[in-house]
Amino acid sequence: MAALSLRVSNEFKADIEELSQATGRSVSAIILDWLKRDLELERWQIKRIEAGIKAADDQLFVDDSKIEQALKICRG
Repeated sequence: MAALSLRVSNEFKADIEELSQATGRSVSAIILDWLKRDLELERWQIKRIEAGIKAADDQLFVDDSKIEQALKICRG
């Protein structure tokens, strides 16, 4: 496994160490879990954005009347 170094504020360091103590997990395990979840979220967002761009390029737009109909339903 590769090592990664980063700088954080003293307050963040204290907070993450407190969380580590409270959960019994290592600081590295907590941060690695956060990074993995954020990476997956970023990947998902990029895929959705790319799909939206492709749909726009293919001119797959929703008709204005359908949008108005959906808004009426949402508004009650």
